[in-house]
Amino acid sequence: MNTFSSLTEAFQAYPTCIGIDFTEFSTWFKFELLLPSGDAYTKQEIKISNPQPDLLIQEILSQPHWQVLEIGAFENKGVWMQQIVSQLHKFTQLQKLWIRYGYTRYHAEEPLSVSLNGFPHLTTIHLQGCTISLSEPLSQATALYMELTSFEEIHDILPYLNPEKVTRLSFSEANLTTLPEQLQSFSQLKSLDLSRNNLTTIPSWLSSLKELTNISLYANPILKKTELKEAMITKLITQCNKQNTSTRLRGLYLNLLQNQPDESATTEDLLPALSMDIELLNRKAMQELLKKVVNRLKETGTPSQHIALIGKFKGISVPETIEQLKQHGIEATEKRTPTTTTLCIGESLTAKQITEIGKHQLPLALPQHLRDFLQQLDRPYLKESDAETQENLFRLLHSQEESNIKIATEIMLSGGIPKDIFYMILLLSFLKTGGYRAAFKKLLEKYTTPEQHDFIVKQQKAGFYKTIDLLFDKPSELFDLNKLVAAGLRIFAIENSQRMKSYNDEGFLRSFHYLVKRCFVTGGEPGRLAIKAQLEEKTLNVLFTDDSYFGKFKLPTELLEFTDVERIICSQNVMTEVATNRKTIQKMSSLKELVLYHYSVDVTTSYGKEYYDGWQKGVAKLKDTLPHLQITVQTY
Repeated sequence: MNTFSSLTEAFQAYPTCIGIDFTEFSTWFKFELLLPSGDAYTKQEIKISNPQPDLLIQEILSQPHWQVLEIGAFENKGVWMQQIVSQLHKFTQLQKLWIRYGYTRYHAEEPLSVSLNGFPHLTTIHLQGCTISLSEPLSQATALYMELTSFEEIHDILPYLNPEKVTRLSFSEANLTTLPEQLQSFSQLKSLDLSRNNLTTIPSWLSSLKELTNISLYANPILKKTELKEAMITKLITQCNKQNTSTRLRGLYLNLLQNQPDESATTEDLLPALSMDIELLNRKAMQELLKKVVNRLKETGTPSQHIALIGKFKGISVPETIEQLKQHGIEATEKRTPTTTTLCIGESLTAKQITEIGKHQLPLALPQHLRDFLQQLDRPYLKESDAETQENLFRLLHSQEESNIKIATEIMLSGGIPKDIFYMILLLSFLKTGGYRAAFKKLLEKYTTPEQHDFIVKQQKAGFYKTIDLLFDKPSELFDLNKLVAAGLRIFAIENSQRMKSYNDEGFLRSFHYLVKRCFVTGGEPGRLAIKAQLEEKTLNVLFTDDSYFGKFKLPTELLEFTDVERIICSQNVMTEVATNRKTIQKMSSLKELVLYHYSVDVTTSYGKEYYDGWQKGVAKLKDTLPHLQITVQTY
């Protein structure tokens, strides 16, 4: 970094500079001279030994040849920066303008007004926290970045741009809930930044912007409420361009990705979506096809039926299925032949296969139809299996040995999933650790409805905790919450019998403590099931409660229905929770003892003496508050 006594001296040392980056902080300034470098420029940081604001401003304004101007205010109100902005009209050669006014953490009270009139060469405009005054076209502009602005500001400036010239737009942190319709005409747009807005949907016409190769939707609600990913939009556009897809179908497919199906869409509209290399679109299109395609597969043993399996099938082995059908006297092939009576199409097809399907117009069947058909033929015996068989499967599945899990999975792939086992597999599939997830994937694909499978795929990405919250907060008609709870509590009971294991173990223990907590908070039948599971697990009159990671909660009032509870064991330090639930505890006439577990009782160095003394006082206070109970302190 070179030091100069004034900016004029710096300009003399760098006579070729084409612009300046000037940033004012609360008590000092930062300067960078912008030097030509091919079609771009490089930055040369300089230091002014004794900066005087008014003189600096005059020196900057004395150079009307600037092609690039970057000015910003940080931790300040931009009082000197505003002097430059008020005289921008002097820089008639300006090509790139960047005004940083109102950073994310330092919003200005009022936006800065910037006049963009009189700049015939301006190509790139980057404004943060500004409003624009404009009365003439920005005919040369190719990039506009407006951050910390509003829908109204964006709506007002777009008509002044040449939509056939602009390639980059950014409207980050503009509190947008929708997009201006003028954007439809920006046919050359390659990059669109919509990050940190409030968009819950994307208009279908966005897919008609054929040059769009980069879109940012970071920190928008749509990414949380749907499975849509940014890359899917540009991937859809690219593939639609390749296949010369109509504007209507582009919009239909983008809406499918957002869970907004068009009821008027026909089978012919939906079939091309299966040739797109976007798994989510394939799945959504298949769900819509299920509503429109009549199931042509029926239980039959007549050899006159010939099924051709076209495409790729998830959860279904095509060679094994063909052999299975042949064992029932049904001809099946991987290609259409002159004797084919039904085309069974997978979730991934080529454009050529779709053309062939439309050309021959044979009755269609879908993967779900095939799954149902195979189950009718084989009569899955495990669905009605006896208790001993189910118990053996349960033990195999609960094993940490992948070989045991594989054995159980292979048995169920041909024999079906017993009802009680189904919810165990469902719960475990939401855990992000363990080698069992891949083994369960085929099972759930084969033995769930499309609606169930769609939910499962989405929630597997969300993880166990978010899925449990969703199922408790918004019970789904797809699953029986009480059966799910019962299955989870049974897993919990087995894991909890190994209580001395580390609480952070990557097994099931921590996850299913969370399930117990949700049961207690919800109460009702889930609460009763959790209480029963706790009592049965210890084979004594004991209840295990836990809040170590999940905050305060109240014991379910259903606890008062159990008149033989003699002890409550509290994990870690839950003294405040005991106080919160004092009234419930006092009403439990059979209760005799509270057991408090705590890591730091004899490891005081972990928290320090002050913490340890405070904890001891808390125990003493509890004993005074609940004098009729024995309060025991134990360590892990």
